Amino acid sequence: MARMVSIPLVSLLALLLLTCGNPVPLTLTIGSGPIALVQAGTMQTGLLNPMGLKMAAPSTAGTALIACFFGTPPTSAPTGFVRLVTAGGVAPITECWIWLNNPGGITAVNFGVGAATTTDAEMSEWSGVVSASSLEASGTATSVAGTTITPTATSAVLSSGDLAIAFWAQAIAAPGTVTFTSPTGWTRLADNGSTSANGHSDIEYLLNPTINQTLAPTITSSTATNPSSAAAVIVLKRAPQAVDMSAFIAY
Repeated sequence: MARMVSIPLVSLLALLLLTCGNPVPLTLTIGSGPIALVQAGTMQTGLLNPMGLKMAAPSTAGTALIACFFGTPPTSAPTGFVRLVTAGGVAPITECWIWLNNPGGITAVNFGVGAATTTDAEMSEWSGVVSASSLEASGTATSVAGTTITPTATSAVLSSGDLAIAFWAQAIAAPGTVTFTSPTGWTRLADNGSTSANGHSDIEYLLNPTINQTLAPTITSSTATNPSSAAAVIVLKRAPQAVDMSAFIAY
């Protein structure tokens, strides 16, 4: 993440004197680049307490870590994580947590969860997310039947370069596999549809969603919901855009 560069007045004057009339290129980069996926961890599944979430490489300082839970929501979280949204009142419950401006070096974290039902969970790392008050919009949906679900945000996308994430926990009638279909324009982050189980989870993302659009992504499964499912969509704000300020200084 780029940082603001400041040049003390004394240093700037010394630079001018040393150049003796020769133009000196001066480039300042202020702000941040676009939001980008740094890495996505493997979806974890199990009757575990605590629930461990892992990534392949240590996190970079200043990025955002996003943790999604499906089935049983966390009862406790590591210091730094805050809850963004919860969908559903009974299992499966879907929840999303975020750690903004993480200190770096994070490869694994443990969340406390109940062990009564199976929990799916996944953690990913993103650069370019604003470091405070990141949630711009969110919405949830639940269903007791059907092969689709459409969580709808309660407000529109307000700024360019945002990140949208949609996630769905689906219970089915008997153990089996399912195939998820991404909403148009969205990209799969993680899912466990290939695992034979009574429930499955899917995470999709969309970079730079259209401004003034109210997001309502429809996620599709090859198998009908039974007895319930829960989904959510969130929109995260981009950090201030990077600006290149190039100039020549002559004494």
